[in-house]
This record gives sequence, structure tokens and C-alpha cells, in this order.
Amino acid sequence: MNQVITDTVDFLLLTPAAPYVCPTRLTYRTFDPLCVTACFPQQFPHVSAPTWTLGRDLLAEGLRTPVGQGDVRVRPLGRDRTLVELHSHHGAAALTARTAELARFLDTAYALVPRGHEGPFIDWTSLTDLQVPDPTDM
Repeated sequence: MNQVITDTVDFLLLTPAAPYVCPTRLTYRTFDPLCVTACFPQQFPHVSAPTWTLGRDLLAEGLRTPVGQGDVRVRPLGRDRTLVELHSHHGAAALTARTAELARFLDTAYALVPRGHEGPFIDWTSLTDLQVPDPTDM
């Protein structure tokens, strides 16, 4: 049975002027057990809300120790906050959230699908639709 959990976590977007509160919807789906989706607030009416897919284990490990390279990096920031850095070709964003809020969300996700038991939950049939075509067929 597929289950979905969501929670809204207030991230602070760190800007040169002042931190900006971003109520962010975190979503965990048991049929995609390795990922957490973060949907940030829509800033402009004609632009869709930015959504990032984060590794569940990366986010969890980043609560305790610096992890990640490339597009997503997570690390503790002080005693009670976690820093999430997002990098793309459009630029970068640094956001912080209360570690306890992230941990609570992740605890619920791990209660649904424990670490190391993700395999049976993955929707393998939908992944076959993502197969890369053979270049000789082009």
C-alpha cells in the first residue's frame, strides 16, 4: 500500500538583506522511498513553485554531519538548526530549518520504510518507462 506523508517546515532563506521565511512542503512517498520532495513557496504568479528532490538518507545524515556534493549539501548549523544548500545553473540558495522539525518528519518516513528495506517499496514498473533509448536506434 502506497502512503504519502507531508509536513510544512519553515525554512529561512538566507539573503544578504535579511532571512526570508519560506514555508516549505516536505513530502515523502513510500513508492519513492529514497527521496523527499521539498516544494518551496511560489514567488511569482506566472512561475511554478520550485521543487527539489532530496535524498532521504542525505537529509537525515546532514542533521548530524556535513554531507553532499554537487547540487545538494546538508550540514548542522549550530545546536538546533540544519543548513541546506541548493545549487543549480540558475544560482544557489542557502536555507536553514529547525533540526528537530526535520528529524520529526524523517522519523515518520523511516517508520514507514526503514533504512535498508526500500527495495520492495520501489515501483520498478514505472522505472522501466525511464529507460534510455539505445543510441543505435536513433
